[in-house]
Parts: sequence; C-alpha cells; structure tokens
Amino acid sequence: MKTILRLLSFVSAALFMSCCLASAAPGDVDLGFGPSLMSGTSVGAAYTTTVQPDGKIIIGGIFSSVDGVALAQGNLVRLNAAGSLDLTFNANFTIRPNSFFLQNDGKVIIGTYSGNADGEAGSAIKRINSDGSLDLSFKVMSIRGNGTDPYLYNVSNIIEQNDGKTIIGGRFCFVNGIARSGLARLNPDGSLDP
Repeated sequence: MKTILRLLSFVSAALFMSCCLASAAPGDVDLGFGPSLMSGTSVGAAYTTTVQPDGKIIIGGIFSSVDGVALAQGNLVRLNAAGSLDLTFNANFTIRPNSFFLQNDGKVIIGTYSGNADGEAGSAIKRINSDGSLDLSFKVMSIRGNGTDPYLYNVSNIIEQNDGKTIIGGRFCFVNGIARSGLARLNPDGSLDP
C-alpha cells in the first residue's frame, strides 16, 4: 500500500511540475513568436501594431524584409496570428507608419511620419482596407510643420469618436495647409473638420 501511495505521489508531483514548466506565466516572452524585421543589413523597427478581429497582426515601421522575405513595398505588413508573413496582404504603396487606429469596419487609419507620402514632402494620414489596399474614398491629409525637415513632424496618436470623426495628435503645425497645432479632427471621409 505504501508503494502505491508513493508512486501516486511521485506521478502527481511529476504531472504538476511538467504543467508548471510547460505553460508560460502571464508576461513571459512567447518563444514561438519571433518574426525578424530587417532594414537592409540593419535591424528594422516596428513603431505601431494592431490586431485585426481574425487575429492577424498589422505592423508598421521601418523595415524592408520580414524573416528574410524582401518586400516590394516595405514598412507595412501583416502577420498571421502565429507570426508568419501574410502574403495575401496587399499594401502596394510606400509609407512610414507611426500610428494605427483599427476601425469597427476593419479599415485601418494610418498616421505617418516622413517625406514620402506619395511623393509629397511632409507626413500624411491614410486609410487602408482590411486587405491592405489603399482606401481611395478616404481623403489623404498632408501634415506639415513650419520648418524644412519633414522627419520632425508626425501623427503619433489616432482615436475615433462615437460620431465617426477621428482625432489625430502629434507634432505638426498644419493639416492640408490649415493651421492646426498638434491636434486636429477629421470627418469620417478623412477631410479636415473645420
């Protein structure tokens, strides 16, 4: 009888230890998730992320490849929930995302920084469809400062009000040439709210 009790105690302790060692505690790094972002031969940077309702992850920042796969248009990609590159994402334009806001309809408003918003100097606000394609119904807003270096100006925060209007915040002095110092509101179509 003592042998059976010892054996049961040993098995119980072994099961308890294996469960504790196999499961990660909240806050532990997920060692199975580790996409590699690169910018040329340097380490890339992810500045903003959002998770879509299907668990896929949109990442924006400065990078030209993910896990060794060169991107035709860098800086904006989508990963599958497990971290692999989602090749169905259709972001066929170049921007440098600095902030995201995922809307209820699955579209994503993107705040950028840099001087490459479709060839314009300055930053911009754009919106993409859930598949990554540019939403042409959304007006592109140009963000400017009053200096000459476009890298000093950006949209760092985006939030949507209950009425569908969008508040943007960041470091800027003008939105589409109209004075707005660091904070502006956009209509649901992307136009500036006077």
